[in-house]
Amino acid sequence: MKRLPRWLTRHNGLGLIALGAAATTPVVLLARSGSNTSRSAAELVVLLLVALAVAVLLARIGVMLAGIDPDAERIAQHLAVAPDQQRLLTRWLGRTRWARNMAGLAGITWWIFGTSAHGDLLLYGVGGVAVGSMAAQLHHVRRPMGPRTASLARRSVEQYLPAPWRRRMLVVTGLGLVTIAGSMTVNHAGDALGWGIAALAIMTGAHIMQRRVAGRARPALATGLTSADDLARSLAIGRGLAQPATYFGLALIAHGAVHFEDSLGVVATALSAAAWLYALSSWWQNRRLGLDSLLDQPLPAAAA
Repeated sequence: MKRLPRWLTRHNGLGLIALGAAATTPVVLLARSGSNTSRSAAELVVLLLVALAVAVLLARIGVMLAGIDPDAERIAQHLAVAPDQQRLLTRWLGRTRWARNMAGLAGITWWIFGTSAHGDLLLYGVGGVAVGSMAAQLHHVRRPMGPRTASLARRSVEQYLPAPWRRRMLVVTGLGLVTIAGSMTVNHAGDALGWGIAALAIMTGAHIMQRRVAGRARPALATGLTSADDLARSLAIGRGLAQPATYFGLALIAHGAVHFEDSLGVVATALSAAAWLYALSSWWQNRRLGLDSLLDQPLPAAAA
């Protein structure tokens, strides 16, 4: 029963590409003949394939809206061994990936209807994913009634965030400040100010959320659940906040760098392109939290 949702969530892009490739051959062959009958047949083939592609896309959106994530449980089995640990991680994975998907879809929808398809589609898409990642960390479990216990252990962002990701956040923050300063000093670059401020706001917001996740109160738990909770915080602070903020911040800076072309010429263009390429590469590596590679590995013996 889980095969269709899993195919829709993991391979919908490949399916649409396959449909496009399948449409090419019959259309070309029928169009060459030049007869009215052949052209009608070619149009019918195209319509059928487009309808099938739309059906796959709508089914994909329906699966996302329903919050169905058949891979979350299996990923959790790779990350932890004990059932209670897996349940905790499964809930976190499903909630976070759903929020990212919904926000990304909202960004694309706004590009279509809110801007009448003007502007950069990719910017709206990756921006939605980044905002959704931050929104997902606002969730908190409702506290039960009665006496409460709490862990007194002190936690910090540095405890959960790998040093390379921390440095990337600092670099993007610095580039945002440079963009703001350049917009105020370089001729004809005033329009870059808004992009620099937006990048700085995203990085600041992500860091505030990281501090919130790291310092969030935790009840006194058994050792196994404590380790699973620490893993969830690490995933949230790194894959859920640091990486999306970094690639969205870079995308904003790339748009800001374009406004320096009058003064820097091809250098500004090259810097903008490099920032965008790095941002897209980072987004690709972080898609679906960057954990789908675990699905291709055999389950640990204990989890299996």
